[in-house]
Amino acid sequence: MNNDVISFDKMQKILWKKFEDVNNEFNNSGVFWWAHSGTLLGLVREKGIIPWDDDIDMGMSYKEFINKQDLIKKIANKFRMNLINTVNERTGESISFLETKKSYNISFNGDVYEWKLKIEIMLAIPEYKFSRLKLIPWHIVLQKWYWKYYVNNKNVIVKIGQKPIQINRFVGFFWNIGYWFTPTNLTYSFIRRKYNKLLKYNNNWSKVQFWFSSVKGSKNVFDLNSMSKLKVNDSEFNVSFDYKKELDNWYGSSWKEKPPIDQRKPQHFIRYKK
Repeated sequence: MNNDVISFDKMQKILWKKFEDVNNEFNNSGVFWWAHSGTLLGLVREKGIIPWDDDIDMGMSYKEFINKQDLIKKIANKFRMNLINTVNERTGESISFLETKKSYNISFNGDVYEWKLKIEIMLAIPEYKFSRLKLIPWHIVLQKWYWKYYVNNKNVIVKIGQKPIQINRFVGFFWNIGYWFTPTNLTYSFIRRKYNKLLKYNNNWSKVQFWFSSVKGSKNVFDLNSMSKLKVNDSEFNVSFDYKKELDNWYGSSWKEKPPIDQRKPQHFIRYKK
């Protein structure tokens, strides 16, 4: 580990350079992925990374990932990153990521955090009719609580009887239960546990979707035959053909405007205070 302390801005520059290098190598090597979520928003609105973001969000088809894992590992290693693979037949987990081999000490608002820079790769499965299940209402409520109390207001205290409890712990507990036991996620987990059969017998991989839903509770379906490209600086990034509609699904129609100042803060490394 490098003991030097770097600023948040410096961390972002290192992360973005890693991302550009890996993305260009993927493009040249025939590995297809695309920007979504916060990274897509940054490319469109900021022409780069969102000033308070601390990771990269990319998507890749499950089939692409399985078939090209060795190549992805080789490219990651070239840029001193590891491929952390969380795809699991038993649990159906679907987030893999590239992670820097070394940790960075990051200074932010007077504190220091130890963090390995990450490029998350959300893995997408085919859009099946029987998996088009709507989120049940209590799951949508939990999503709103999660963002309001768990992410943005971690120090809110409530009393249960005479015992004060941080509400983010309470919400986090029920979020984990509700998140994994929605019909949608149970269906997706079943599909992933059978991925060998899917890869062998099903060729309908043109339209794919992530296993989770957006903040608005609606799924994003990506047509891999109709993707587009965004050029930022000297790099080209794959994005969905109708990426503005995708951003509407993720963030609502106000995504062109920056959020209030009190919401402009990183969400990942701040959990790893030294």
